[in-house]
Amino acid sequence: MWVDVNAGAVGYAGGPQDEDVRVQFRGEMTAIRVEVLFAPECASAGPARDAIERVACAAGVDIEVVSMPVADGAEARRLRFPGSPTVRVAGQDVEPRAAALEQYGLG
Repeated sequence: MWVDVNAGAVGYAGGPQDEDVRVQFRGEMTAIRVEVLFAPECASAGPARDAIERVACAAGVDIEVVSMPVADGAEARRLRFPGSPTVRVAGQDVEPRAAALEQYGLG
């Protein structure tokens, strides 16, 4: 797992079992909105949210975590939901390849 806090952004990747945490920080910030989008049956959404909150707390970063269940394929396409869970920080997907995706849905 990693957290990168620069110019108001936090990134998250990896699984909750990964204890390698690296933090970088510059400047003053207000609470950062972190969205966790997930399919209803996703068992990883809760652990991902817990890991995000744990790392942000350890880094001293003020975040607002919003859980966003994705109900159906139409909503998945509207939200540009590539898979479950999806983590977005300040509106940006933390997965760098997500911007290039053209297909969205609930699998």
